Amino acid sequence: MLKVYLTRGSQGQGVWLDLPTSPAEMGEAYAVLDSIDSVNLDTRISATISSVPNLKRYIQEHDSLKQLDRAASPL
Repeated sequence: MLKVYLTRGSQGQGVWLDLPTSPAEMGEAYAVLDSIDSVNLDTRISATISSVPNLKRYIQEHDSLKQLDRAASPL
């Protein structure tokens, strides 16, 4: 299991996304982010929850969601 908290802007508002995810769920997450801030499109990973111990130490805020989604598939 891998969950990431995606944020935009400086307010820290965001959305949790379970990985692996479907394109529809990814689209819904980005729609929520667009409603938070549609000017600043810099999406960051601000928090993670994982069943793999210490995984969050290796996930950076600008990591590729597509790569994380692919990596989460075997989890």
